[in-house]
Amino acid sequence: MNKIDSQIARLLRAQGLMDQFQHQSVLDHLGQRGGRFHLAVLELGYVTEARMAAIVSRVTGFPKVSLTKMKPDLEALQRLSGKFCVDHCVYPCAIRDSGKTLWLAMADPTDVAICNAARAESGLEIRPLVGSPSEIRRHVRARYTDQAQEENPFVVGAIDLSLSEEEEAEQEFKITDLAGKTTVKHTKEIQAQSAPLPRAPTQAANRSSRSSERLQRLDKLIEYQLKAERIIRSVVRLMVEKGLFSAEEFRKRLK
Repeated sequence: MNKIDSQIARLLRAQGLMDQFQHQSVLDHLGQRGGRFHLAVLELGYVTEARMAAIVSRVTGFPKVSLTKMKPDLEALQRLSGKFCVDHCVYPCAIRDSGKTLWLAMADPTDVAICNAARAESGLEIRPLVGSPSEIRRHVRARYTDQAQEENPFVVGAIDLSLSEEEEAEQEFKITDLAGKTTVKHTKEIQAQSAPLPRAPTQAANRSSRSSERLQRLDKLIEYQLKAERIIRSVVRLMVEKGLFSAEEFRKRLK
């Protein structure tokens, strides 16, 4: 991690907002997907966006901004395209310093490459501000309705929900309700229920067979539930990334 990421991690640990196991989970996430530490923490839902914005502002020295409290600056909005704002999760807030500086809300205000690209496209100096990712995305969608049409978060290929070869062989299908509860069924089991059951040779053997079968089903149910939870987490993370709601809003809804 770079110096800023390390400082953010230390602050989170010092304030009791992240334990050592969550810290390691973030590092594993970064190892797999790359990115910035504070954005990975938000993606995993460990800290609220408001709290993270305050910490990033404290570490970087860039002021944080609440876009809902600012009036849209039409001149500032014209300086950057909707596609640029969507691609980089930024929002032009205002033009200051007698028209020389663009105040830019950014999910990652430390990204020098994005600042340079915004400077080149806008023709203005860039003043980075710390913004909440979901708030930035909402305002970009609201202000760039014709340009910033984000892709459907549920397009095929966004998340691999296909069955493995083993699951295909077992003819498994899953039904997940809105509460995230998953019912796992097997067509083999349904067919077995409709077919006549063979007569057991002895009562003791029948009990033993049923017990073994139940344990196997329980192991399978646990395995499928863990898979379903991973799918749900992936869907939630994707919806947070797309700005449909924030991680904080999702946690409140679960209470």
